[in-house]
Amino acid sequence: MPEKKKKKVAKKTCPQCGSTNVVYNRQSRDLVCNDCGLISPVE
Repeated sequence: MPEKKKKKVAKKTCPQCGSTNVVYNRQSRDLVCNDCGLISPVE
């Protein structure tokens, strides 16, 4: 039986506080930290 391959998920971290509680806003194309509130553009 072939093994299922797992997708690699890149974990983003907040550049200000280091939190991994970061979400991507598709509409504005920014990353938003749910802990400190920083909004940073995706590079």
